[in-house]
Amino acid sequence: MTDARKREPLPGQGPVERVRMIRPGLADLGAYPLPPGFRLRSYQAGDRDRWLRIITATEQHLPVTAGLHHRAFGTAEAELARRQLFLEAPDGAEVGTATAWFGGEPFSPDWGRVHWLALLPCWQGQGLSRPLLAGTLRQLRDLGHQRAYLITEIVRRPAIRLYLKFGFTPDIRSEADAVIWRAVLSQA
Repeated sequence: MTDARKREPLPGQGPVERVRMIRPGLADLGAYPLPPGFRLRSYQAGDRDRWLRIITATEQHLPVTAGLHHRAFGTAEAELARRQLFLEAPDGAEVGTATAWFGGEPFSPDWGRVHWLALLPCWQGQGLSRPLLAGTLRQLRDLGHQRAYLITEIVRRPAIRLYLKFGFTPDIRSEADAVIWRAVLSQA
């Protein structure tokens, strides 16, 4: 991860430090039911704008542009329909999203990636991220992935705590990674 450790900051901010976490298996994901009236659904035509609305509302550390969805996922509508999830509130509004994406370097194809998990700020802290993450991990497993990883920023302490509770562990590949993770875990 040495070439992708820092992300471009928003204007007036310094670089955002990134870390990687791994989950060595996708069995025993636990039961995290959605509250009554909520549901997870797959990507449908037109959801690119809904995804951008959610990410724009939640992202405090990165610039969000209209082309972000395309840069992250390309134009593979069939894959998006199989891999991108939306969390709908009882009124049908999309309040969260996550993607059960493909693994990438340095991982083999049996690794899947939890990518861009986000909940609108007004819905955060209500226990919705657990069923969204569990649904994403189940989707990875159902698509044939055997393990999962994710990349997050060290400033996302609540997210890191959630991932640790879900069995993700720090992916430490160098002394620099170890130093960063010691600092992160001392504050998690």
